[in-house]
Formats: sequence, structure tokens, C-alpha cells
Amino acid sequence: MLKHHVVKVELNGQRVPIKSFADYVNLYLESASKSRPEPLPRFTERVNDRWEIAVSLSDGQFQQVSFANGIATIKGGTHVDYVTNQIANHVMANKVQTNSCLFK
Repeated sequence: MLKHHVVKVELNGQRVPIKSFADYVNLYLESASKSRPEPLPRFTERVNDRWEIAVSLSDGQFQQVSFANGIATIKGGTHVDYVTNQIANHVMANKVQTNSCLFK
């Protein structure tokens, strides 16, 4: 999200009430959850002034929505690879330490 900038977005004549990164993530996930009995779980984190990330479930394949310098990077990029690898390494290290199944 751009700091100190106000952007008003309308869709079909109605204002889209997005005030934070978490609001933006919820907009995507609420749409994706419509065919599910329960909302998709999500985790959002503001890492620093330059990075905010969110993680949720997908329909079984890797999906990403990303931006770099305010530009949509629809094919991902090194920033997506970096975050994905950090998460995967943490999950695998936890699995090895506990020697148990994290997903049932």
C-alpha cells in the first residue's frame, strides 16, 4: 500500500473500502471463499515499512498475488520466491524437529 497517498477506488459505481493490506487480502479471500462452507484461514504480517505478506490456503496448487514497487507482478519474481522459500524452510524444519505430521 502506498503511504500518505489516498486512492479512491470504485467498482460498478460503489466505493471499494480498502484501507489496509489486510483489507486488500480479505477482498481476495472472501471472493475465493464463496464456494467453501467456511472462510479461508489467513495470516498477514507487516514485516517492515517495505514488506507486508499474507498466507492462506489454495485449491491445491500454488497461487500468488504480488506487487513490487506498486506494480502487479503477475508471474511472481524473486520476492515471491524469497517469501515462499522462507515459509517452506520453516515448515520443514519444524516437521523434522517434531518428527510429526503438520497436516492431517
